[in-house]
Amino acid sequence: MYKNKPIHAKTIRAGVIPYYVSCDIIYMMFLKPADPIKGGDCFQISKGRVEENENFQKAAVREGGEELGLLESNIISIYEMGEYLTRMFMYAIKIENMGDFGVYEEETGAIRWMTIGEFMEEGRELHRPIVEDIHKRILEIEKI
Repeated sequence: MYKNKPIHAKTIRAGVIPYYVSCDIIYMMFLKPADPIKGGDCFQISKGRVEENENFQKAAVREGGEELGLLESNIISIYEMGEYLTRMFMYAIKIENMGDFGVYEEETGAIRWMTIGEFMEEGRELHRPIVEDIHKRILEIEKI
């Protein structure tokens, strides 16, 4: 895997799903683009291109900061989830405080904490299998 290798490729993306556990319920954060043309009028995973001299994890955290307001100071753990949709490398990030997020960029129209059921109903169809798989893996990590 390319995990720590600096790369530059236009089609390689890194994504992140911040999550928080409360009373054995996993809440995951997603975004809705400000422009419906960029993903429709539904919630989706925060993701973006990996930049030159950037590894996948660094790119995922950066994208989470830009699109969701994710603050590195709020991160407890980062888990590599693997490759999805050919060349999209995903990370689940456990955060300490659901309310401790900064400002997100103007391309993001809204952010929202969602349960797996909410995402399955309101999330981007293309991302549903990814979120379902990562949710199952978070359940295993958290021993829920």
